[in-house]
Amino acid sequence: MRTLICLLALSGLAFADQTPEVKLKLGHYKNKERGIGLVIDLTHHEARIQWDGSKNVIKLDPTHGAGGRIDYVKTINHVVLQVWPDGKAAVFVDGGDGAISVWRDGDASPL
Repeated sequence: MRTLICLLALSGLAFADQTPEVKLKLGHYKNKERGIGLVIDLTHHEARIQWDGSKNVIKLDPTHGAGGRIDYVKTINHVVLQVWPDGKAAVFVDGGDGAISVWRDGDASPL
């Protein structure tokens, strides 16, 4: 059992228990139907995301959206991430046809 825990920790798959405050700002999100997943890190002024399978961390600037929503943009008028006060999140993928809802499915390491 110790060997398994050590292997998981070395591969980055094991995480220390996160406080509720951190869980609200950091985690792995996915949409099973669309087959996408990403880490969303809102612990900094700018949001940071990393798509599954990519080593590239994208930094996004916050702007105010409708109904208390925060839109995170790569450049002006290029929204990549939307986060609502109730924790709902949606992403926009290049070549996609609109917002894709994603749900938190686990803890993640900070980006």
